[in-house]
Amino acid sequence: EEDGSGQTQLVETEGSVSDHRWSPDGSKVSFAVTTDETVQVHVVDADGTNRIVVTFPYQPDGFSSWSSDGQWLSTASGDSEGPGIYTRNPSGVNQFRRTEVKDSMPLWSPKSDQIAFLSERDGNVEVYVMNADGTDQTRLTQNGALDDQIAWSPNGKRLVYVSDRDGNPEIYVVNVDGTEDTRLTFNNFADLQPVWSPDGNRIAFVSHQAGNGD
Repeated sequence: EEDGSGQTQLVETEGSVSDHRWSPDGSKVSFAVTTDETVQVHVVDADGTNRIVVTFPYQPDGFSSWSSDGQWLSTASGDSEGPGIYTRNPSGVNQFRRTEVKDSMPLWSPKSDQIAFLSERDGNVEVYVMNADGTDQTRLTQNGALDDQIAWSPNGKRLVYVSDRDGNPEIYVVNVDGTEDTRLTFNNFADLQPVWSPDGNRIAFVSHQAGNGD
C-alpha cells in the first residue's frame, strides 16, 4: 500500500531479481532473474501467481519494457549468434527480431508505435529510434561521446537522455526526428537518470552536486 503496509513477496527465486516493471494495466510485473549461468525475463501476476518465463532464442539482457497496450515485451540480446532487439507477447507467443546488431535498452513509445534504443553500430553508444515493426531505424544523436539513459516524453515527441559529450554527464533532450538536440543542464558534476513528469512539463533527475546522488 502507499503507506508501506501490506507488503507481499511476489516471487522467491535463486539468483538476483532486477528491472521489475508494472504492466500498463497494473495486472502483471515483469522482471529479470540473473544467475551465474543465465539471464531470464519473467512475468508474474500482481498477486504472485501465474509466473512464466518469457523465452527468447538467445539470452536476453536484463532490461525489458512493456508496450503501452500491454501486448508486447521488448528486450535485447548481445549474443554473438543472434544479437539485436526482440519483441514478444508476454504470454510467450508471436516473437519478432527487430534489429540484427548488438543494440540495447529498447524502450516503447507511449503510443506503442515506436521503440527507442541504444546502439554502438556506428562506433560508440548513440540514441536511435525505429518503428515498432523494426523499419526506419534512425540515429538521433551525432557525436563521439556516450549517450544513454533514455526516456520518452509523455506525448511521444521527444526523448530525454544523458550525454558526456561536454566533459561530464549532462541532461539533453531531442525530438524523435533528430532535430533540436538541446542541452538542459550546465554543471561540472554528473547529472543522471532523467524522467519526465506525467504532464511532460518537467524532468526529474539525479545530480551529484554534493558529491553523492541527490
